Amino acid sequence: MRAPALTRWARTVRPQDVVWVLLFLLLAIPSEYGDLSLYLMLAALAAVQVTESRAPALASTRGRILGLVLKFGISFLLIGYTGGIESRYWLVLLLPVVSSGMTFGILGTLAVTLLAGVLYLSFLSFVDLTRYELDGAGLVARVIFLAMIVVLAVKPNGLFGSIE
Repeated sequence: MRAPALTRWARTVRPQDVVWVLLFLLLAIPSEYGDLSLYLMLAALAAVQVTESRAPALASTRGRILGLVLKFGISFLLIGYTGGIESRYWLVLLLPVVSSGMTFGILGTLAVTLLAGVLYLSFLSFVDLTRYELDGAGLVARVIFLAMIVVLAVKPNGLFGSIE
């Protein structure tokens, strides 16, 4: 006897998938950029995040790198669209950083973190520094927070196991 469609669907949707979707929906609610472009970028980022651990094509090292590239690309577009260096969405750069901690070990994760910091700071090239005052310490703190996540992610017996 075949299981009802709802039962089959419930078996394929994991609780963390529902949490991811809810979190991305909550990200879209308070935005002053509440238009289709924002919603599409958040939906694409959610889709990559949810399917990354499920799709067989993304299970290999090449697939995981593709997942990181997609996350970085969508994150870059999202941050740029929502204010660049001052975007409230800068924290989406943590998604590829933490994902790399689960896959690539300490050196790979540090490289991904460096890339995340460079991508974020690249938005400075779009700012007219003669007409705009920046909080340099705040920008540096944001990049340092990315690095702090790496230390938490790969510490011995930490979130992603040991650094050995």
